[in-house]
Amino acid sequence: MTREPESGRPPVDSWDNLLGGGWDDNRTNGHRTDPGGRTAGHHAARQRTRAGTITRIGLVVLALAALAVGASAWIRHRRTVADRRSQRTAERTADAYVAAMDGGAITRFENVLDQPADGENLISSFRDTLQIGSARYTHGPVVRHGAVATVPYSADLALTGLGHWRFTGTVTMRHHHRGWRVAVVPELLHPDRHAGLHFALAPVTGAPGRFLDVHGTPIAGADPDLTANILGADPQTGLNRLYGSAIADGTGASVVLTEGGQRVRTLATFPGRAGGDVRSTFDLAVQRDGEAVLDPLGPAREAALVAIDTAVRRRVGRPVGGDVPGSAAGRSLIRPG
Repeated sequence: MTREPESGRPPVDSWDNLLGGGWDDNRTNGHRTDPGGRTAGHHAARQRTRAGTITRIGLVVLALAALAVGASAWIRHRRTVADRRSQRTAERTADAYVAAMDGGAITRFENVLDQPADGENLISSFRDTLQIGSARYTHGPVVRHGAVATVPYSADLALTGLGHWRFTGTVTMRHHHRGWRVAVVPELLHPDRHAGLHFALAPVTGAPGRFLDVHGTPIAGADPDLTANILGADPQTGLNRLYGSAIADGTGASVVLTEGGQRVRTLATFPGRAGGDVRSTFDLAVQRDGEAVLDPLGPAREAALVAIDTAVRRRVGRPVGGDVPGSAAGRSLIRPG
């Protein structure tokens, strides 16, 4: 940018004028000539002024750059401090959650869950439905993504009368004005429990035990008459009445998820315990031998056979006249033991 000469002076560059210039570089005859008639010393002073101005501008630029770097470092420091504080707060919330899930009072969830009332009802129902006697929860590292954090956990639940149910999952935490809180979502208590699903225990029965004779041979099914007379026609008669509880199976259960009362998924199974066998002193072989001796006499003859050896006595009988089990004549007795 140049401006028109005044009073016959040549044009002066605006930048030169700003930095203390204003003289024209006339190289005629190899000399610098000041149009205004100023001396060479004056020109040198002007050049020094220009150099000083440039230096000052450079210093200002450097100062501004240093200030920007310092401000950036300060901001990063503040963010680091805030980030660490938020991480510690999130970890404390995760610690409080697993401690409460370990079996603490339900009121301990008040300052842990984002929806305390709904969450407490959900957890109470979970404990009662599955008959949780004790629990042990541990959690892994808290991973934050802005205002949301995820926390992996492992659970070991002792179900009363069944055993230990172990599984892993992940809880979600959100940052609120009150700090970090565990989100009450359908998957809070198990990763497979989605909206609309409910926990339940489905019974699993084991195989019942058996009544055995003295040699370990099952009595049931050996002979319909013997089965009715010795074991009993129903749970309230015969050996069933006396020892039924000993052969009863131990009922197990499966932890299931239901929807509308229908099972949709099995999460764990605890098989029922098989009932124990009961060995009696009854001897099927002796009973069959005795029947073989008595059968030729026919049903009209009342008869009984007592087999005696040096160690034991066995009594063998048969129903007389088609008597039903329970009559004195038709009762086959087990060997006195």
